[in-house]
Amino acid sequence: MNRDQEQAAQAAQAALTDMVQDPSTENVRDAATALVALRQEFTFEGFPDWAGRSLDYRMTVERLYRDAGVPSDSEGGTLSKLRYHVGNIVRQTAPPEDLEALGLQSSGPRERNKDRRSSKVTELRPRRQPRVSVLQLDNPAFLVEHARADIALLRECVSAGAVGTVALAPALRELVNEILDVVQLLS
Repeated sequence: MNRDQEQAAQAAQAALTDMVQDPSTENVRDAATALVALRQEFTFEGFPDWAGRSLDYRMTVERLYRDAGVPSDSEGGTLSKLRYHVGNIVRQTAPPEDLEALGLQSSGPRERNKDRRSSKVTELRPRRQPRVSVLQLDNPAFLVEHARADIALLRECVSAGAVGTVALAPALRELVNEILDVVQLLS
């Protein structure tokens, strides 16, 4: 390895070690940034090795992962998170013509996930039942049928990854409590 490659490898080693000790999003992003900087020091087919395909880069990263104690994919999601951030940082850093020449998509994982989620929501929306009209509030069967349809739609959105479940759980608990309050009033 030349001097620039060695310096970039040392920076990546430090960032990977920090990431293993504390796999916070910030540390994973820092490690990804260091790996992209390392990729710039290697070449593949006459371009910086944005895709991480050169044998020298792969051998260097394998050593860095081993020395830092980076867990394998089967031991948690750290590597998949790292790849996600590397993909996004490569798209932010590499010139579009380099990405095209290396056969890489111009959109990163973040953009592709966003597109996928929005297309899943769009696919699910047309099946949504119309809102309950004031004229049908005295029909309990109608109200229950529409509530079940909304719950089925919500399940599809969650299983399709179109709805973030972290913020959803407290909102649903609050809704269930409100429903129980109404049931208690009716009793």
